[in-house]
Amino acid sequence: MNLAKISSNGQITIPVEIRRLLGLKSGDKILFLQKQNGEIVVSNASAQAIRKAQAAFSGVAEEMGGYNEDDIRNGTDLARIKNISINPIKFRYSGAKYTVDKSNHALYKGCESIKFMNAEVSDQLYSLRDQQFNSFCDVLDVFPGNSRQREILIRLGYFSEFGKSMKLLSMCDFYDSLHGKKLIKKDKTILPSKLLQKYAISETEKQYKFNPESMDALLRELETTLQDEDIPLNERLQAELSKKDKELNTKDNTLNRKAEEIRQKHAEVISE
Repeated sequence: MNLAKISSNGQITIPVEIRRLLGLKSGDKILFLQKQNGEIVVSNASAQAIRKAQAAFSGVAEEMGGYNEDDIRNGTDLARIKNISINPIKFRYSGAKYTVDKSNHALYKGCESIKFMNAEVSDQLYSLRDQQFNSFCDVLDVFPGNSRQREILIRLGYFSEFGKSMKLLSMCDFYDSLHGKKLIKKDKTILPSKLLQKYAISETEKQYKFNPESMDALLRELETTLQDEDIPLNERLQAELSKKDKELNTKDNTLNRKAEEIRQKHAEVISE
């Protein structure tokens, strides 16, 4: 048992043994927690911060039945005490729940709560974190979700490693329309003839012929020609609202119109 005397102005000297047990040093903050039975618990605020933040954001709190808005808010506040950065979703770093990046002293938000996303796709993407991807096409080859999930992640900057959102959305359009295709009719394409001739295995008066390898090569070179631009700020904000509220404020016809705008924009870039 250790006793300490309170001075007339409310100060107290913490016994050496207690300071050692709590890992306290000069300048540290003390955290006083009241339990339901009225008992007061004294803790090292910095140590408590890192424990609570890691628990709240790595899934431990959920297993304990404590993963709620208060836990997230408190965990966020406590993380800041310890100077732990809390980062938005990012490919290679974000799973379904919050993930801890110990090497960078950071936490990354999870993808499961995003509109259209789910835990399975989020964790499958996270499992790709150590793979080498030389292009965004390489990611598209193994993307585990559907086109709607892919689009919202792009709009939220999840794949920023590979370029800005407008470029990646354009690449998705070309990938979806060309990947696996064997024939391209000359009167139905906006792609430059030099690019098509470079990768086609044969050419007739009306069309180009490809095999899977030559088409993949064409797509990867096409990716390098796209202008690296972002979607307009209002669309980015709209995507952020969608993530927060689990509601997309655009209807399907608006999305289709935006997709067409992307195709037209890319056509202008190619023709320049």
